[in-house]
Amino acid sequence: MLIESGVAAKMEKIALSTDIYFSDIDEIISYYLENILKDHVEIDQERAAIESLLDLIVNKGSKADITLKAAFEAEKVRVLKTLEGLEGRIKRAEKQNNEVKINQLRQVKDKMFPDQQLQERHENFMSYYLKYGSGFFDIILDHLDPLRSELKIIRLEG
Repeated sequence: MLIESGVAAKMEKIALSTDIYFSDIDEIISYYLENILKDHVEIDQERAAIESLLDLIVNKGSKADITLKAAFEAEKVRVLKTLEGLEGRIKRAEKQNNEVKINQLRQVKDKMFPDQQLQERHENFMSYYLKYGSGFFDIILDHLDPLRSELKIIRLEG
């Protein structure tokens, strides 16, 4: 797989390992939003606190009248579903706020896997040969190891 300097620069700005780009684009975006951004909003602790409070209310309500337990459980489920919806809205807002980086992620992914295929199935070496000259073959030969069946990522300068 050939990575030109412009794409490599975007990859460095995004600061993700090259391995992550082999995942689906939605997984890459989710990973980026959850693990890379410093201002990511997590509500797991709040959800746990609300759930424990709701459990207490269910227990108190069922002690007062056992027939109320089902109503309290249903209300607990409704509140937790509402909380899930709010969390989804937070994630969508984060996506909108970070649209530039997400577009850069998409561009890098599209360069590495045009039309969701391996680059070698889509690109022709001739465009690289015209751009880099006969030195292109030297670059390829320096990185070539025909006995290994792994995908090699080669960064092209220039």
